[in-house]
Formats: sequence, structure tokens, C-alpha cells
Amino acid sequence: MLTESEYTEHGAATIVSAISSYYGVSFGVSLRTKATLRRSDGEGTTVEVSGPEKVDDRLVLECVRYARGAGLLDGLVHVSVESQIPPSRGMKSSSSVSLAVLGAALQSSGRKFTDGTLLRMSAEASIRAGVSVTGAYDDAAACHYGGIVFTSNRSMRIMKRLQIRGGYKTVFCIPLRRISKRSLPIAELSKHAAEMKAMYDAARKGMLREACTSNTKLLCSLLDIDPSPAAEAVRAGAVMSGLTGTGPAFFAVAGDGDVHEIVSVMGRYGSTIVAEPRGVSRNGHPF
Repeated sequence: MLTESEYTEHGAATIVSAISSYYGVSFGVSLRTKATLRRSDGEGTTVEVSGPEKVDDRLVLECVRYARGAGLLDGLVHVSVESQIPPSRGMKSSSSVSLAVLGAALQSSGRKFTDGTLLRMSAEASIRAGVSVTGAYDDAAACHYGGIVFTSNRSMRIMKRLQIRGGYKTVFCIPLRRISKRSLPIAELSKHAAEMKAMYDAARKGMLREACTSNTKLLCSLLDIDPSPAAEAVRAGAVMSGLTGTGPAFFAVAGDGDVHEIVSVMGRYGSTIVAEPRGVSRNGHPF
């Protein structure tokens, strides 16, 4: 017996983090993760991960264990993951990887499945692997659907989805420093749940830029991250810029004409990647 399945997912960026209040806002981008899963006779799991940087395979192994426990996989399983997303920077590499691996497992099983099933499985596996505090349902939904998503991570529900108006690019600024979820000051972050929920509520009312700026200011102060890349990107023409996830990467959203200057100023703080927003329509929501 030899079967093979492939599944591709994407990345995202944060407008308001769910780390404290469990309510988050994220939007999808074009960076991709592809998982190829091969099943054959035998026992065990082997993993191969390739990307812009060395990636811990803990999450991939946990996704396979989760899929085996759910009755989706048996036998000898080999998983190959190719990702364009740098890990441990807040660019949703974990959500993208877990979605891709579990999507491939669901396809391999031959079972019909809904988007909701895949998103829930990704959140649960991410918590088990210790790569997410809240399950990152907001990140998983943005990676999967694109557009701007508003979620309750505790109840694993999408509260609102918006398409994005065309004409934007997303520039990521990626420093060398990594921030693992295990290193986060969760007790201190939890003290600010009410503030973070207020930012989420503001974003739902259409104040995306204001909410993003407040989110960035608070998290940078709590996590000892220099917010200069976001401030300089705005001065260079970005319509919105902020910390993505718990960082330390930043994103900037801009029109085509401002991308070159934004790449130049953000490049002083780390490497840069330019991506396309996903979930775009002519009548979509402006940033």
C-alpha cells in the first residue's frame, strides 16, 4: 500500500492579537506552506521540513499523532513540509503548517470534511504542541480563508469576515530574533485582556488602523520589542503597520507606489518579504 496526498495553506498577519482576550483579528497573505503526506505499510513517522530557516518538527509530529488518534492515519507515515514562512516571528508559520499537515491527513483518509473541522483540529493540535496559547483560531482562519477575520478563539468561532479591497501589498520586516510561545509572559499579558478586547471591538467597528496601532504599542512595551519599524513604515507611506502576532516581525500594508520606500526603511531592522493580501475583491474593505 502506498498513498500520497498534498495540501497547501497560506500565511497571515495580525491586526489585533488574541493572546490576552482570546478575541483576535488577522488577515491572510500569499506566503505558502505545502504538506505532502505518504502512507505505506509499516509503522512509525518520519518528517522532512524545508523553508527559509531551520524549523522544529515538533508541531508536525504532534499533528500526525493527533491525526492517528482521530483515526485518520495508520501505517508508516512520511510527511514533507515546504514553507515560505519564517518560524517564531508571528507570521503564522505554526497555523499554516498545522493546517497543511492536517489537511493532507484528512485528504489521505478519504473522509469528507468541512473547513470548520480543519480549523478546529489545527487549533487543538497547536495547543497540544505548545506553539499557541489560545489555539490561534484567528490565525488559522485568516490563513485558510484569506480576507480579514474576526474570531473568538475560546469558542473557536468566526465572528465576522471581510474581503480586502485590491491594490495593496504587504511588506514583512523579519529580525533575526525569535520569540517562542513558551517564553511569553502569559501572566502579565493576561492582565491586559480588557484593553485588548476594546481594541478588538474598535476593529469590528471599522477602526482597523487605530486598533492595530494600539495593539502594537501595548505588546511592544510588554515584550520589550522596539516599535520603530512600524512607525517608520507609516512615515514612508504605509496605510497600516504593526507587530504581527507576538512578534518580533512587523508588517506594513501599502499601495504599490510606496512599497519600495517601505522595504528600504524596514530593511534597516531585518530582512524583508513582500507578499500579496489574500481574499481580495473590488468591493472589499479598505485598510
